[in-house]
Amino acid sequence: MTAALDQHERLAVAQRDLKCVAADPSVLNLLTAYRRRDELAEAVGARPVRLAILPSMTFEPLVPALVVRGLHAGMQIDSWIAPFDQISPTLLAADGDLTAFKPDVVLLALRVRDQLPQLYDGIPTDQAAAVFDAADHWLATMQGALQSFTSRHAVPVLLQGLPAPTFIADGPVDAHRSDGQFALCQKLSQGLRAIADEIPSVHVLDIQSLVACHGAQHLFDERMDAFGRLPLHANHYWDYAGFIVRHIRPLVGLAKKVIVVDADNTLWGGIVGDDGPDGIQIGQDYPGNAFQAFQRRLLALRDRGVILCLASKNEPGAVEAVLDNHPDMILRREHFSALAVNWQPKPENLRNMAGTLNLGLDSFVFIDDSEIECELMRTSLPQVTTIQLSKEPAAHAAVLESLDCFDQFALSNEDRHRADLYRAEAERRQLQSQTLDMESFYRSLQMRLVIGVNDEAAVTRAAQMTNRTNQFNMTTVRCSEAQVRELMQTPDVDVVTARLHDRFGDNGLVGLAVVRRDGADAIIEQFLFSCRVLGRTVEKNFLAWIAAHAKNAGATHLIGCYSPTAKNKPFGGFYDEMGFAPSDDSDDVSRWRLSLNEGGLPIDEWTSIEVATGE
Repeated sequence: MTAALDQHERLAVAQRDLKCVAADPSVLNLLTAYRRRDELAEAVGARPVRLAILPSMTFEPLVPALVVRGLHAGMQIDSWIAPFDQISPTLLAADGDLTAFKPDVVLLALRVRDQLPQLYDGIPTDQAAAVFDAADHWLATMQGALQSFTSRHAVPVLLQGLPAPTFIADGPVDAHRSDGQFALCQKLSQGLRAIADEIPSVHVLDIQSLVACHGAQHLFDERMDAFGRLPLHANHYWDYAGFIVRHIRPLVGLAKKVIVVDADNTLWGGIVGDDGPDGIQIGQDYPGNAFQAFQRRLLALRDRGVILCLASKNEPGAVEAVLDNHPDMILRREHFSALAVNWQPKPENLRNMAGTLNLGLDSFVFIDDSEIECELMRTSLPQVTTIQLSKEPAAHAAVLESLDCFDQFALSNEDRHRADLYRAEAERRQLQSQTLDMESFYRSLQMRLVIGVNDEAAVTRAAQMTNRTNQFNMTTVRCSEAQVRELMQTPDVDVVTARLHDRFGDNGLVGLAVVRRDGADAIIEQFLFSCRVLGRTVEKNFLAWIAAHAKNAGATHLIGCYSPTAKNKPFGGFYDEMGFAPSDDSDDVSRWRLSLNEGGLPIDEWTSIEVATGE
């Protein structure tokens, strides 16, 4: 217990220290935190991320900001920097230092002032054709190098876009030139995006969004650019690092999943218990329209897969009445996957929500206007990201817009309907509480498991599951979409997916396994299941189908691999419960063996299984 409290306290202290750096990210504060990076990483339980940086700008001075900003987002960045302006040779080298580094993510930090200076200095009419030819050559070289690298490595690549020129040599006339600076900038931007469209593992970072936030005059430092090929002002190292980290985060599975909001002075102005439903501030005029804008941002997040919940200290029924009946509300009761309207401490309510949703508290973001409630949450549940709103309601929407923890590079159908899936799960739990025994409950669900093998349509969701599933994930191997595709195309490997339907609807893709055939053995290298549907025996039936499929393919033994982590330890006994015998351990991975000659595993009669067309 003492050790747990110590760990809890160390987490709280580390988060406080990182928050102080975020409040004043001076070079001195960044370097001080950077020297403590190992200590801070251990305290916050940061996930290791190997980042290879291929720059055509000086990058070394930015590393402390990048590492500390990474810690702030829950990742321990280990960086390797390629030689300056050697992007194409580095990507093309089959056995070079980049390959030896074994990166999780590759960043191309581009600066084209040396290669295409006319983009920023102006394009004389008599040189326009040559400049545009040079741009074509530069794009073709970049695409060829990236195609070569990605054909050999299933690693996501972040391709930093190019800032628009601030100096236009021809002034307003340039807007009418088909061969001017504006046209060249468009050509380069569209060319980079065309490369990303052609190569699925490449993602373009819109640097102009960073410029729009801070302004080119503040963000860039012309003196340092001329002196040392470092175009960023030191005052904005932190902001640039945040821009990069924001794009790394979804690639390594550190996106958050849940927003829990307060009601009074958060969703609306005033206190419904004192002012009554007719007295709260929500509507077309200020400040009511500011609260509506905040609700619209929440609804937009829900539409892209973020789960909305509400925790309010009020008499039960008071908040629900506003959600159901107030004509100016944007959000309604059905938009929330969990409601806690009571007088209990909010940390207790969040713990209950985490249990109901079957999600870890580290996937929660808590938003409240009360300094007291926010401090209590930070102290009680430091793993929850806590955000205190200001007293100015017009600033609330911008708080949501600035959040970088919900970003994804792709949205699956399950993402679009995730909130509805969790609401349906609440209805299942209600049914379970009303059912006399578990078998009757299982039968009443009318469960149907649909199995897919190497299904290309499941690539996006499968990659997301490897990155976002932490609890029932037997090996926690993270995969990009490119890596999932590569596995599907590898001989003697099957990527098996499971979609669950029941009387309440489609639960979406909930299970994933990667099975490799090695002689008479079928080895389960990855096995994971959404915690949202655990407790209905579907994970056992999924494994039973895999065993039968392996036996039909000629395997005599099924091998299960388990690599323990802090989050998946509760499921460490799964293979033992399923009748596997311990085999051997290597590299912190335990192996479990099941003989298929003895009949495999039974499938519960209350679950029907069908295999997608083609199997």
